[in-house]
Amino acid sequence: MRKTVDIAFYLCTILIFCCLPSYSLEKSIILTVKPPDDSFFEQAMDGSCTSMGANRSVRMVVGLINEPSFEIKNTENAVLYDSDGRKIPIIMDKSSFYSEFGDSTINSMRIAFITDDDTIAKGSFRFEWGENIRADNKIVDSIAVYRANKDNYRVFVWENQPQKSDLANYSATLDVIVDDKADTYYLWYLLPMAMIFAMLIVRRIFLT
Repeated sequence: MRKTVDIAFYLCTILIFCCLPSYSLEKSIILTVKPPDDSFFEQAMDGSCTSMGANRSVRMVVGLINEPSFEIKNTENAVLYDSDGRKIPIIMDKSSFYSEFGDSTINSMRIAFITDDDTIAKGSFRFEWGENIRADNKIVDSIAVYRANKDNYRVFVWENQPQKSDLANYSATLDVIVDDKADTYYLWYLLPMAMIFAMLIVRRIFLT
């Protein structure tokens, strides 16, 4: 009898914790594309970039990801989306990888991606990273810039995701306050603890 009660208790405990709300650890920034200035081409190489081909509307966008909270342990833990939510392969410059503590973690890096004028015109890009992200990114020793393709290059600047205004937050709070079921939202978080205490009491009763 005691063994059966113990098994039931542990199974119920595991089930409760599995049902608790989970929170995503992914973070993201917005990339805005713009034409490069003359300093961008100071280290340009002779020749042309084969990855852009002969299409004049194709653009290689280059920039530095150095957002203070940026941190990935694997190059596949970052992904890029265009304004329509489509994934765009990222080219990562291995020579630019920087680790704050000198370990395998990457805290800053130079990246590039291939896109076109139509996609750029639709809006900004979203760069996202996190341990749960898996993307097929390309690693190169260095991202080269070629003089022959000068018109095909663009650069990006990053900015954090825009925050909701105080008015929007205030309105959301009012919605919760006037909701006649608001109290039940808070009781949901107390329910797992109440169930655990109840099972402890039942377990004590049956085993004494």
